[in-house]
Amino acid sequence: MKWFLKWFFRLVILLVVLAVALALALDSIVRALAEGKLHVTLMRFNLAEVDVVRNEAGQTNTVNLTARSFSKPPARGGAKRLSDFVFTGIDVLNLSLGKLQYVDLKIRSTAAN
Repeated sequence: MKWFLKWFFRLVILLVVLAVALALALDSIVRALAEGKLHVTLMRFNLAEVDVVRNEAGQTNTVNLTARSFSKPPARGGAKRLSDFVFTGIDVLNLSLGKLQYVDLKIRSTAAN
C-alpha cells in the first residue's frame, strides 16, 4: 500500500505540472492570436504530385506563391481575416514530395510550329 501511495503521489504531481505547462502554452498562443501574430511550430506537407509550368514569358506558376507579402500590420482590435495576421515563421517544416513535373510552354510551342 505504501508503494502504491508513493507512485500515485508522483503521478498526481506530474499531472499538475503538465496541466500548468499546458495552461501557460495555451495562454501564450491565445495572446499571440489576439495580437494578430501567426506562428507555426510544426507544418507537414505530403504532396503526391507538383506541376510547375513555365509560360512563354518565362514566368512559372509558383510566382504568385512567392510574390505575396504577409508583412502588413493587423487591423486594430486583432486580426479578423487570415490576411490580417502577421506571419512570424515556421519552426519545423516536413515536406514529402512524390513526383515533380516541369513543363516549359515555350519549348512546346516552338516544337509544335
